[in-house]
Amino acid sequence: MGAEGPSACMLRFQPGAKVPRHAHTGYEHIIVLSGSQRDDRGEYEAGAILISPPGTDHAIVSDEGCIVLALYNAPVSFV
Repeated sequence: MGAEGPSACMLRFQPGAKVPRHAHTGYEHIIVLSGSQRDDRGEYEAGAILISPPGTDHAIVSDEGCIVLALYNAPVSFV
């Protein structure tokens, strides 16, 4: 995301939506509010909380669509 410091956003994924591979320079916290999304580590349904620490990377896809709350303490870098 483009912010230089901590940020939060609510994301709505349409069915089949993808986020390209990106690296985390700080912590990313994702709360799946509805639907599901998946990455290299598994599939996450409503109620799941995902934490990606600094130095990790992943790509995301949502087959059915979803709404997530994303909290970042530093920007991500798309690779």
